[in-house]
Amino acid sequence: MSEKDEIQEREDIEKELIELRIRLAERELFEKQQEWASGRLRLERRKLETILNALPNGVHIISHDYQILFGNQWMEKRFRGARGKRCFAEYANRTSPCPGCPVRSALAKGRSAVAEFRFRSRYYEIIAAPLGEFDNLTAAVVNVLDFTVQRKTEEAILSTQRKYGQLLNELNTGIYVSTVSRNSRFVEVNPATINMFDASSREELLNVETRDLCPDKAHRIRFISKLLRKGFVKDAELPLISLRGRRFWASVTAIKKQGEDNQTYFEGVIEDITQRKNAEELVQCLNERLKTSNRRLRKLTLRDDRTGLYNEIYLEKWLDFELARARRFDYPVSLLQIEPSESEREAFDREKRGIGRILRRHLRGYDVLGSTKTGFLVICPRSDAEKTESLKNRLAGLLGEEPVPGLRTKVVFCSKDDSRARYLLERLRE
Repeated sequence: MSEKDEIQEREDIEKELIELRIRLAERELFEKQQEWASGRLRLERRKLETILNALPNGVHIISHDYQILFGNQWMEKRFRGARGKRCFAEYANRTSPCPGCPVRSALAKGRSAVAEFRFRSRYYEIIAAPLGEFDNLTAAVVNVLDFTVQRKTEEAILSTQRKYGQLLNELNTGIYVSTVSRNSRFVEVNPATINMFDASSREELLNVETRDLCPDKAHRIRFISKLLRKGFVKDAELPLISLRGRRFWASVTAIKKQGEDNQTYFEGVIEDITQRKNAEELVQCLNERLKTSNRRLRKLTLRDDRTGLYNEIYLEKWLDFELARARRFDYPVSLLQIEPSESEREAFDREKRGIGRILRRHLRGYDVLGSTKTGFLVICPRSDAEKTESLKNRLAGLLGEEPVPGLRTKVVFCSKDDSRARYLLERLRE
């Protein structure tokens, strides 16, 4: 080998060494870059896990073959030891994927899918979305929300609404909601309201304007005006009419409320009070009749049946009244008694009514004539003994011998010391 060839061979070897060194340097650089990238990836993964662990809900990463690849602390706390297991076996105790699995749907359709499931008496909402590659496996990220409190609250509300609806349907009192407008209508009624207005169905009643159910315009306007002004009306009594023309009285209590659509509504309670109203009218009628009967009875108790004149009970009360006035105003009072002899008693009794009419026509306006068991008694206010004697003689002249002869008269003058009618009447009978 010539010297030239040796030089050429040496140069070739040096070039190869240089190329080898360059490749080694590139390899070292690549390995360092890969190590840095791996470290960076681990750091980013730890950051992501920290973020996921801080979330107030669960996050799972599940592979296409339903293997749990990752679960944050929220999931680990509730489903400890689930990582690496099949989700359907761990959560649903199944041997195959669950029907309607959101992971399968998300991976198949390439978009988010939502489902609900119950685990250990709690309710969860699952939102699955395609993630791509994770640990060299096609996977989906699963967001798990615990909405047990919300679901139980909703169930409690629904249960209360069902009980409330059942109560409203069983009530004998009508419940309604109506609009507020010129053509106001019911928007909600319970069965009692439907029956009250003799409607064949709920729809039939809802299609009727409320003003047609209260034909009395004055009552209707007064009720609506008060309700709009005050915001409520309690126990308003209205004359109503059913869809079949039956008239009845109702007690209505209502309030004004603003709906979610900012429209004003009336919510109220209707009670049929026709029986009570009829009873009240009957009681009022009976009270009027009782008052009339009492007036008649009072009149009968103060008057004599045979003559129609005041009886002894009234005469005694009136005499007490006259004696009190006489003492106060200092004027005299006298009594004039007219009665028949024993022989003429029978004829007197037959003609007593006629004699009473004669006496009543010729007495003074302020004299009080009454009938007693034995005859007549005249109370003569502002009359001393002389005036009373004159009245006695005048009446005797009028009666004369007709219709009954032999009438006897007796005068008693009341002094200032006489304070009780009873004593004067006793003196008169002596």
